[in-house]
Amino acid sequence: MHLPVVQNDFIGSFILYKFGGASALVIIIFQLFYVGLLFYAGDKCLKWSKDAGYYKNKGAGLVLSASLYGLAWMHIAQLIIAWGNALGLIPVMGQPMTCISAATSHILFFGALALVLGLVGMRITCEV
Repeated sequence: MHLPVVQNDFIGSFILYKFGGASALVIIIFQLFYVGLLFYAGDKCLKWSKDAGYYKNKGAGLVLSASLYGLAWMHIAQLIIAWGNALGLIPVMGQPMTCISAATSHILFFGALALVLGLVGMRITCEV
């Protein structure tokens, strides 16, 4: 068993082949931990918006929580597609640009957005 060319969309398969299932499992757990942190930050923003007295604070908390929840679900969908492709569970041919690929400019854009929103949300909710 060998991979013909290690490209961006086959990096998950390369990791499985070269380093084994344990290393791939570590990467999956790390990615799920990241998604869990996004859900946690969204939940804190939602709780903060319910306790806020001023209506602008309620709106800001709702927008932050909805954005963080949406970004977390987007990352979950992308992980399912990426690892489903690498494991052969989903019949996708050449699904490029996974979270662990070499050219992740679009995922880094969404990841940076999630990071900024998460940091803003946690900063607001922890000051109360």
